[in-house]
Amino acid sequence: MTTATKIAALLGNDGTTWKTGSRSLEDLARQHFAKFEHQGVLSRMEFPDGSALVTCADYWDIEGEDYYSFASME
Repeated sequence: MTTATKIAALLGNDGTTWKTGSRSLEDLARQHFAKFEHQGVLSRMEFPDGSALVTCADYWDIEGEDYYSFASME
């Protein structure tokens, strides 16, 4: 299981839940040493294991095959 899938599971894998308890998606990403990048309205959090989460204003997802893509849209 990758870091991105672990964090997604903590948030219910629904792409719209941004917090678990008092920890936000960004807090969880920081706790797992994510590198943050931004491209337009998209943000990307890459973890040391190479997995990543991608966010926009309305939802988040595990990164798909392409950089800054959403796995659920593939």
